[in-house]
Amino acid sequence: MKKILMCTDFEEVAGGAEQQLKELTKLLKKKYSVETYYATKEVKLSLVHSILSLRSLYEAYKQIKVSKADIVHIHKYNLCMSLTPLLAAKMLKKKTVVTLHDWGLINCNGWNVDAEGKVCEDPTSIKWVFKKSLSNKPFLNKLYDYLKNRVHHKFLKRYADCIIAPSEGLYDELEKMFPKSFVYQIPYFTKGITYKKITKRSNIILFIGRIEKEKGLHILLKAFEKLPKKYKLIVVGTGKESFDLGYEYKKNTRILWMSDQPHMLAMKALYASDLIVIPSVWCEQFGIVGIEALAAGRPVVASDIGGIHDWADGTSELVTSNSVKSLEQGMLRVLNQSTFKLNRKGFENRVEFNEWYNGKQHLYEMGLIYELLLYPD
Repeated sequence: MKKILMCTDFEEVAGGAEQQLKELTKLLKKKYSVETYYATKEVKLSLVHSILSLRSLYEAYKQIKVSKADIVHIHKYNLCMSLTPLLAAKMLKKKTVVTLHDWGLINCNGWNVDAEGKVCEDPTSIKWVFKKSLSNKPFLNKLYDYLKNRVHHKFLKRYADCIIAPSEGLYDELEKMFPKSFVYQIPYFTKGITYKKITKRSNIILFIGRIEKEKGLHILLKAFEKLPKKYKLIVVGTGKESFDLGYEYKKNTRILWMSDQPHMLAMKALYASDLIVIPSVWCEQFGIVGIEALAAGRPVVASDIGGIHDWADGTSELVTSNSVKSLEQGMLRVLNQSTFKLNRKGFENRVEFNEWYNGKQHLYEMGLIYELLLYPD
C-alpha cells in the first residue's frame, strides 16, 4: 500500500481548509496509508519560520524518512511551516503535491479584493501592496506577505510536482503563474449529509461560519432587518466580530446567536431552515457550507465572488458581494417561492452535488493524481 504524508501548519481546526484536510485524510485511508505532520498544535504565526523554516525542514525530513512516504502532500504552510517540506521531499527523492487553500498564498492583500470589493486583477502584482483593499490590511503586513509569497512561489515553481486549486479562478491564475507545472483543479467535497425535503416552512434563515468581517455577516444583518418581521435568523459560529455584532443587534429578538456547534447540531439547524445565506465579501476560495446545503436540499443565497461561483452558478441565488440591497432582494426572491418550487430545486441541487462534490468523486480524482505521479509511464 502506497504511503501519503500530509503536511500542514497546525492541528487546530480553525476553518474550512483544516476541516477539509481532516476529512480528506479519513477519505484517503480507504486506499492509502496516510500520516499527518503538523508544524504546531495551535494556530500561530512565526514571522521567520513562515518564510523559511529550518526547524520545519529538519522535522519534515525526519518525518518523511521515518514514514517512508511515497508522496508528500502539503496544505496550509504560510503561518509557521513554510514550504521547506517541499525541499525535504526532493532531498529524499519523493513526489510532491501542494494544495492552495486560500488567495492569501497568492495575493498579499489576503482577501484578493480591492477597496470597492472587486476581485483583484493580476493578484501576484506588487501594486496590491500599495493599493487599498476592503480588508484594510496595513501596509507593512502586505509588504511582509508579498515578500513571503515571492519566496514560496519560487519553491513551488522549482519543487512541486503538482499544484491543486479547489476553485476555477485560482486554477486559472496558477496556470498563468506556473505554465510548466502540473496544475489541477479538484473542488472540495463533503459527505454523510442526508437529503431532506422541506415539509413545512419555518421562516428561518441560517448563517454558519466564522464571524469575521470577510464572511460578510454584517451585510446579512443589515439586509435581514429589512425583511418582513415573520422571518428569523440563526447565526452559528464565533470569531473576532462576535462581541461587536452581538452587542449591536442584541435588541433584535428575531436573531438567535449560537456559538460553534458540533457538526451534527449545525446540520439540525440547516434542516430546520428555509434558506442558507453565504454573504462573503472577500474572494472566498470555495464555501463548504454551500455544498452542504446542496446535499441537504436547502436553497442558498450567496455572494457571486471567488470560488462560490463554481458551485452556486445554476444551483443558487447569486447576489452582488458587499451589497445590502442586492442581498435583501436575493433573499426575498427565494423566500417568496412556493415550497414545491424550493423542493424541486433542492432535488436538482442534490443531483448536482452527487455528481461533483461527493467523497467518492474526490477520492477518484485525488487518486488519479497520485497514480500519475507515482507511475508516469
